[in-house]
Amino acid sequence: MGFYEVASTGDIPEGTMFHFEAKGHEIMVANVGGTFYAVKDRCGHMNAYLSMGVLNGTTVTCPMHFAEFDVTTGKMVSPPKEFSIPNADELPENFTAFLQHAGEIMAPVKTHDLRTYEIKIIDEVICVRV
Repeated sequence: MGFYEVASTGDIPEGTMFHFEAKGHEIMVANVGGTFYAVKDRCGHMNAYLSMGVLNGTTVTCPMHFAEFDVTTGKMVSPPKEFSIPNADELPENFTAFLQHAGEIMAPVKTHDLRTYEIKIIDEVICVRV
């Protein structure tokens, strides 16, 4: 396992995330207060790209089902959330039945913590061990 040059520190502003792939790994680098962290860039629930979600402090929120993970440890801090659709009672009956069925399918899916990756900063270049 070697280190891969990902980006310069200036390419990932504070409070943002960056997606990259190396050796079959999809990895997200997050800049939290000038410190960089690398975790698997797939939600531990339904595999959505976390880099497309929201970073708030050390917590990244999945854009699909809103599970939350700590980018410093990879640990899940909040499980997926049920969401409601405004005016759902006005939707066609077959569509609401589909949504209910989809919810029943997803309900038993376990949410796993994220793999973390070692980072080194060498001359303002972010390097991640893959």
